[in-house]
Amino acid sequence: ATDGDQALALALADPRLQLILTDVRLPKKDGMQLLSELMQASPERTVIVMSAYGSIEMAVAALQAGAYHFLSKPFGKDVLLHTVGKAEERFALIEENRTLKSRLTGRDPDGMLIGVSPSIQQVLQKVQKIASFQSTVLITGESGTGKEVVARLIHGLRPDPGPFVAVNCGAIPENLLESELFGVVRGAYTGATENRTGLLAQAHQGTLFLDEVGELPLALQVKLLRVIQEGVFRPLGSGQETRAVVRWMAATARDLPSAVAAGTFREDLFYRLNVVPIHLPPLRDRPEDLLLLGRHFLARSARRHGVEEKVLSAAAAARLTQHPWPGNVRELENWMERVTILGEHREVQPEDLPGAPAGTAISLLEEVTSETLSIKQATRDIEKLLITKALNITGGKKFAASQLLEISERALQYKMKIYQIKETEKGISR
Repeated sequence: ATDGDQALALALADPRLQLILTDVRLPKKDGMQLLSELMQASPERTVIVMSAYGSIEMAVAALQAGAYHFLSKPFGKDVLLHTVGKAEERFALIEENRTLKSRLTGRDPDGMLIGVSPSIQQVLQKVQKIASFQSTVLITGESGTGKEVVARLIHGLRPDPGPFVAVNCGAIPENLLESELFGVVRGAYTGATENRTGLLAQAHQGTLFLDEVGELPLALQVKLLRVIQEGVFRPLGSGQETRAVVRWMAATARDLPSAVAAGTFREDLFYRLNVVPIHLPPLRDRPEDLLLLGRHFLARSARRHGVEEKVLSAAAAARLTQHPWPGNVRELENWMERVTILGEHREVQPEDLPGAPAGTAISLLEEVTSETLSIKQATRDIEKLLITKALNITGGKKFAASQLLEISERALQYKMKIYQIKETEKGISR
């Protein structure tokens, strides 16, 4: 191509052109503009930027915008060949991702593990190796790294996966967890007026996923160990054993070996669960994946809410790569949905993203109606104010408001009733 416009047209017209080398100084559209538009349209392309007038700032800007590599002229033939060779390795990783996606055709496309970083590619390779086996899998990683996504991916790759049943061991009260897992027969205790099938029976011939397994009480760990070892269990109040053929997967953000040493988690259960360990890295350790994930979540949010898809400006892309993302992929996903709903322009700006100058908290506190110093009352006032604002922003659409508030729609309806937040023809009143 002789100029940036022609290069962009050629690249977009032929998806086979996966490697693009561009100078920064081009007629018409310069190399940085070409890079930015290519990344918006086709972020899986590999772009190498080169310049005889390069600086550290230019190289950083190119990499933050999505370039695979930046070469400062002059450079030798061996340097170019080495860089292209490394790019070819990236093609192979992307092709593995495509193969995995094709095997999941007809299943949830949003349940994919997105990324080209070596750590995520290692996870994907392990997922493909173990998917067809019945071995127990223990998935570890910080909160928000996508542990359930990996579990569902392993489950979905099986030829005949059966049901996928997930239980959050930390979200169910200890006195109810046993009955939820194993089920209850009528008359087992006061109030048990009918038989109830437990999650274990529901997962028969499928997968039972124990999220936050480190939160299981010790008494239940003993019973769970027996079920995993022998494949039989007894519903609460029953004298008969029931057989369940399930694939066991568990996940935790806790350091289980330390919990074993502290005596809060059984060593034998840990070894039984940790047959195939998979560790998910935090998002801060996989910067290569940030822009891919951000654009993926923007596209998904636009589809989900039926609105125009937003695009990241170069400055927003830079902000995205600079933020530490302590909440990992979940935090990034929530921000992209927030931007989709609340962003005033099609192009996302740095101020739309975390790390922008704040002042919201002070203005929010000034709006709190309580004149006391009661934390409980102030918390209620702030919660009511946030719910009202979210409903006004979304035009009274409860589902969209619940997404902004990061609570379920059912919880939102309950809180609206408690705080007497009413819907009127003019909007939301409180």
